[in-house]
Amino acid sequence: MMPYSELYTNEMIKYIQDEDKNISALIIVTNEIVTSNTTYGKPRLISLATRHVGESLREFSVQKF
Repeated sequence: MMPYSELYTNEMIKYIQDEDKNISALIIVTNEIVTSNTTYGKPRLISLATRHVGESLREFSVQKF
């Protein structure tokens, strides 16, 4: 998801939390600082990547938003 949006990121994490979703990782592509005051048990991996790195990962990604 580019550009980064706090609103859409929160919506995406809520979507992933659904028990029926088989999603084990989320990579947020942004050059901005991202913080959270919540811990998430799902997905098991949440990571940040710069836009440059994100472009190289694009071919392996599935974008829902």
